[in-house]
Amino acid sequence: NKEYLRIRFYKEDALSIESYFNQSELVDYYILEPYFRENLRYKDIGIENFEQISLKDTNRILSFYNKSATDFFSLKEINTEILLCNTLTLIEEFKLSNEQVLKAFKRYKVGNCDRERLKYITGVIRDRRIDFDEKIIQSNYDISNIEEVLSIIHMSNNRIMGVD
Repeated sequence: NKEYLRIRFYKEDALSIESYFNQSELVDYYILEPYFRENLRYKDIGIENFEQISLKDTNRILSFYNKSATDFFSLKEINTEILLCNTLTLIEEFKLSNEQVLKAFKRYKVGNCDRERLKYITGVIRDRRIDFDEKIIQSNYDISNIEEVLSIIHMSNNRIMGVD
């Protein structure tokens, strides 16, 4: 159960990357695996569009972390705030209606949140102290498949938290 970093690269670069890993003292274990595009999973928005959004999102999150001197990984409440603001940002960027948002999130339980936690979350939503400068949605995408939008939001939040 090792921590890992997933890096995607073109197969033409595999030998030079493997050579770097072999020479580096920073990497003691690695696996090279092929990347299989999830064409069916993102059939409505399109795999090319999904990959473009993912690339822009990765750069947006890296830029956000690079601008800040805070160690986000050690502060649980700040992480919660970042995730909430990121989710709200993406909902706004996809221009989801209130009806679409409610439909998308209706499968999640909402009655089990304690009052203090609810006050905190409501405050984060109201104040929106965290802002992401760069926008990732720069054209109109087919968002008729709300599951694809939820998947993009999920993957974005994974990038923030550093988990897969």
